[in-house]
Amino acid sequence: MFVLAIYIAVSYSLRNINKRFLLVFSVMIACFVGYDTGIGDFLYLSRAVVFYPFFLLGEMTNAETLAKAAENKWIKGMAFAVLAIWGVACLAGLDQLYFLRPLFTGRNPFSVNEIFNRWGCVFRMICYMFSIISGFSVICIMPNRSISVITLFGSCTLQVYFWHYFVIQILDKLEANDLLMATSGGRLIWILSAVFLAVVLSLKPFAFPTKNILKACKSCND
Repeated sequence: MFVLAIYIAVSYSLRNINKRFLLVFSVMIACFVGYDTGIGDFLYLSRAVVFYPFFLLGEMTNAETLAKAAENKWIKGMAFAVLAIWGVACLAGLDQLYFLRPLFTGRNPFSVNEIFNRWGCVFRMICYMFSIISGFSVICIMPNRSISVITLFGSCTLQVYFWHYFVIQILDKLEANDLLMATSGGRLIWILSAVFLAVVLSLKPFAFPTKNILKACKSCND
């Protein structure tokens, strides 16, 4: 959420600059920022730089054009194939692919792995391609109609993001992770608790204060 606030402020400040130029420039910066070990989690600077190209792509993409492309049967079929191949690759070749994980988090400098010392920018571009293709594939397989409760909860993402941090801090103080991860049954409960938490935090009582903030932002834009 902090990074999103940065993106909104930066994009507004650069609103008069050609977005294609900004996209190319932001990708170049993101591909080389990993060489600077001083840019990390402080103020989420690393993630702010690494993921900004995706924010820009979202601003540049026409929602109707994207939705129309996602409805194409051939593209939808390719999307299923891409996700299936990527899923099998991650399951069957996890040991070979896991070294890329620090690049997908966006919070680590290239120094975390000596293989990135020289070719980190190339590997970051590869990860960008994976993310764009797999992200578009996910969009393609998503249903384009309302699904009652699921759609309702999906519209409450911001309040879940806002409140879940406090719940996690409480669970951390109670050492719930250590307690539940000790057994296979506990690990299952730990995973299901994430779903339960998302559902509970999507309820109306937790709409404060994010709903009020969104209304205030909308009124300012109007």
